[in-house]
Amino acid sequence: MYIYYGVLLCCHLVGDFYLQSDVLARHKQTQVTGVLLHSLLYVIPFVPLIFLLQISYGQAGLLMLALGVTHVLVDSLTRRYCTFTSFLIDQSIHIGVLLGMALLFPLQLQLPASSVGIAFALLFIFKPSSVAVSRVLASLASTPSDNNQDPVHAGYKIGYLERLIILLLCLFGSISTCVLVIAAKTLVRYAEFSNDSEFREVFLVGTLMSIALALIGYGGARLLIG
Repeated sequence: MYIYYGVLLCCHLVGDFYLQSDVLARHKQTQVTGVLLHSLLYVIPFVPLIFLLQISYGQAGLLMLALGVTHVLVDSLTRRYCTFTSFLIDQSIHIGVLLGMALLFPLQLQLPASSVGIAFALLFIFKPSSVAVSRVLASLASTPSDNNQDPVHAGYKIGYLERLIILLLCLFGSISTCVLVIAAKTLVRYAEFSNDSEFREVFLVGTLMSIALALIGYGGARLLIG
């Protein structure tokens, strides 16, 4: 059950984040066609898994349709609200739908638990975590900024690397060494950190949230690995 649900979550992360470009994300906020296209792309990672279920082609088609329609409904309700709260609500509903799918359509997958756990953690700490951090930091910005000046867009690669290092340290049992990552990041941005109070708030919130998300990814991996 855990492995199957972990694979479903991996499919969700791929479909909801990695198959959605920034252009499509912006288009989705203003046009229903963007929501429909995103929902179509969202279903794609689930297709191989659905056909492993011992159900008829008709049932498989209905299940894919249900996933797509559910995604359309949820995204239609939350697409105009680019806040962290709406993001949490959106993801919570999708996770609940996948849990229902796992319970209603059980499947025994012969996959290494460690591979599923690490795959989930890696998928989680990159783009999904960056979106979560960006939603929080957007609420802290005193003035709206374009994508080129957005602190999240400017530092998303640093965030990727930061969370990857923390995840690897945790997987290898060196959680305490994560302090060095924070220290190195603070040292590099010391001038801005000490002179700009707004940057200091954004820096602290962004760093702490990034670390928390890396630890959540690690926790999810450990839960799946057992």
